[in-house]
Amino acid sequence: MVYMIPYAYDIIYLYGKNIRRGSAMTVKKHDTHHVEGSGHKPGPHAVPHKSRKSSGVPGWMLTATVGVAAVIGAVFIFISEGQQESLPPFERLVEQMNGAVDGAVAPTHAFGGALKVEKTGDDVTVIAEAVPRKICVNASWVLANSGVVMVNGLTPAKISAAGLAGLCAQEGDVATISWTPAKK
Repeated sequence: MVYMIPYAYDIIYLYGKNIRRGSAMTVKKHDTHHVEGSGHKPGPHAVPHKSRKSSGVPGWMLTATVGVAAVIGAVFIFISEGQQESLPPFERLVEQMNGAVDGAVAPTHAFGGALKVEKTGDDVTVIAEAVPRKICVNASWVLANSGVVMVNGLTPAKISAAGLAGLCAQEGDVATISWTPAKK
C-alpha cells in the first residue's frame, strides 16, 4: 500500500533520495514511522538513518597516516637545520685544543691568538693565548671536565662558572688558557 506524505519537515534522506521541505514524496507504508489515523505527523526526529557506505579507508587510518607524515617531516627539518648550524664559538676552540693534543697543531686558534703544545714526560699541555673573556669562561668549563685547567696562570681551587669568570677577567678582555688533559 502506498501513502503520500505531503510535507517533510526538514531535509531528510530516505533510501538515498534527498527530500526537501515542502516536497511531496511517495513511500511504502513500512518505510515511515507515521501511523495513519494516529494524529501525529512524522517529526524531525523520525528520520530513518542513512546507511553508511564504506569509503574504503577508515578515518583513523587516514588520521594516523597524516600524523606519521607530520612527525617524519618535523624530524627531517630538525635534523637538516642542526647540520647547517655551525658549532658555538667556544666549541671551535675546544675542538682545536683537543686536536692539538692529538698532534694537529695550528699556529693560531679560531680567535687569532697563539696555540702552543708543551710536552713534559707523558703529559701534554695545550696553551691558547689571547682568548676572548666570554669564550674563555665557556671553553674552560668544558675543558675542566676532561683535565686540569689553568686560566692566566692560576688553577681554580673549585671549578665554578663564577670562579672561571673571575679568572678570565683578571687581565682585561683576553685571557690565556692552559689545559692538561686527563690520562686515559
